[in-house]
Amino acid sequence: MLNEPAQFPTWSEWRPVAIRIARTIRAADPDSLVIVPFEGWATDGRAASKDPITELPIDLYDGHAYVNPTELSLRFAPPIQSGLPV
Repeated sequence: MLNEPAQFPTWSEWRPVAIRIARTIRAADPDSLVIVPFEGWATDGRAASKDPITELPIDLYDGHAYVNPTELSLRFAPPIQSGLPV
């Protein structure tokens, strides 16, 4: 989809754009693998875990661990615990 959608610093900004892109991908090929990175530099999945994309199937959410190792659980455990495929 996009690698690190830094121009969208919040999930609320990125989510509707990600949905449009995912719909375009699915329209071109319904069997395509759709991977949605978390917002910004893809370093935090907490907002996505609270408001996941449910309008169409998402195969994987992408997170990048460019954070202090002590923050990994804080940023990435919520989406995993909520059942998002990360």
